[in-house]
Amino acid sequence: MQARVLLVLLSCVTFTLAAINDPCAGPADCADVANAVCDLSVGQCVCDTRYVFTTDGTCEGAVSRACIIDHGKACNAIPYALCSVPSLLTCDCTNDYLISDDRTSCNTPEVGGHCLDNAQCSGLGASSCVDERCVCDAGHVEGTGGGRCYPISTGLYERCENDAQCVALHPGATCQGLIGPECRCAGRFIENASNTTCVEISPQIGDFCEVPIQCRDPNSSCLGGTCQCNSGYVASIDQVNCIPQAAVGGSCFQNQQCQSGSCVGGVCS
Repeated sequence: MQARVLLVLLSCVTFTLAAINDPCAGPADCADVANAVCDLSVGQCVCDTRYVFTTDGTCEGAVSRACIIDHGKACNAIPYALCSVPSLLTCDCTNDYLISDDRTSCNTPEVGGHCLDNAQCSGLGASSCVDERCVCDAGHVEGTGGGRCYPISTGLYERCENDAQCVALHPGATCQGLIGPECRCAGRFIENASNTTCVEISPQIGDFCEVPIQCRDPNSSCLGGTCQCNSGYVASIDQVNCIPQAAVGGSCFQNQQCQSGSCVGGVCS
């Protein structure tokens, strides 16, 4: 019987959500309103810094909204925002700064741009405002051609979006492939034996090598860590090619081809 009476009493109680300008004594009292805080100086729920109270009873970002509501207070709290007269007193971002998705900051359009707080760098990926400039966070690099920050690739054949991710891994790597692009070695570089980094194709016989493909001449091999000519071949004068050895009477065009004697008139003598 007592339980039934209690249920009846509870059903008659109505609960109301907090609203802007309602009295408050702490943060929890204003938790029902998104982006609202308790202003202890007046004991009321108010919109947080950079937010304005709208006609539908919510607190929304001040940028691109009328700034006469609070006499420009919220707009003035946003770096590089201005309560401008030409646009009928709305809070606008100045110059080339971009409006953030939540309308609470004017973001720098590129890495290295001027900033006063971290929020202005939020549109660039993993970046922060350091010494009033947006810089990429540790483990990230500025994309080729400017723009945003990308995570540095940790290995070859890893998915990538920008060449800078791969170049930070090794100068000879680029982001390749139209579908599912990956970091791969390019130009005069090829993958090492473990596919963890790029190694340069050896331009001369005697150069350092890790994998056979580094030795450019087809008649050479990677032996003992250097490119050497195969049996029956010797290095040319410029050390670029492997040329065949020749016996006395055989055709030649460089002296070192001749196993004995010298090359005279195109013949080993």
